[in-house]
Amino acid sequence: MKNLDILIEDTKDVLDELNIPYGPILNVTINYRAKSRWGCCTKVYNGYKIEISSILMEDRISWEAAMDTMIHEFLHAYTGRMSHTGEWKRLAELVNREFPQYHIERATSAMEKGIPTREIEAQFKYFITCDGCGTVSKYRKKSKVVTHILRNPKNSGYQCRCGCTKFTVKCI
Repeated sequence: MKNLDILIEDTKDVLDELNIPYGPILNVTINYRAKSRWGCCTKVYNGYKIEISSILMEDRISWEAAMDTMIHEFLHAYTGRMSHTGEWKRLAELVNREFPQYHIERATSAMEKGIPTREIEAQFKYFITCDGCGTVSKYRKKSKVVTHILRNPKNSGYQCRCGCTKFTVKCI
């Protein structure tokens, strides 16, 4: 397991070297429940809270992959940088240019983080495929959408972006 304090200090060192302001960071925690996001930065009353997925803290995941997410979240931790546009995007490009070992992006896949796709796919139980365009939607739980489509996959009342209302459901 990676050391969270060292990860935080290394992130601060990178941003300080580039004179990128951040914070105040009230706390950084490891989120053991997050399965579909790598990190999260939340504005609170007098600062910011940052969470990082426990998956990124595992030894099998590279240090750079964890740093990518930590830097990404620290870039959000300042006034006017909660979205992935404008100032946040400019600063992410600056970090990528000055520190080529990091790849700060708006979103990254499990494969880019070094996690096999089959491991991520194993988290899903329901796969709904649009009969029109082939788009696959994945669900972990039997939500309202899944329930309606299971009852009547050819006329569930739901519509894909392509306009099709017919779906095929695969349950694992």
